[in-house]
Amino acid sequence: MSNFQFFSERAVIVDFKHFPQTDRGIREWKNRMEDVFGVPLNDKLAVGAMEILFPQQTGKELVNVAKKYRAEYILTRVDWHGDIEGKVMDKEGEWVIFQINSD
Repeated sequence: MSNFQFFSERAVIVDFKHFPQTDRGIREWKNRMEDVFGVPLNDKLAVGAMEILFPQQTGKELVNVAKKYRAEYILTRVDWHGDIEGKVMDKEGEWVIFQINSD
């Protein structure tokens, strides 16, 4: 677990660096990855592709995924998703945490 995850005291929808070890957990991880990145996962999709795909998602798409999983916050970069409608809770360098309305 990263320091950020520990100190935020929040669950994470998906983490592409740390994935579960059970069959059920892996299936759920795959579904969440596909929701967040907007494409089906396959063995030809390189790890570096995730860093390209995430910024291509719109702020609205990320908000919809967050609502699906009942997340209240989105961590992203302003230059990627500055269009997210939500309250900026914290910002450090290029990274920002948005609090979104979960209705």
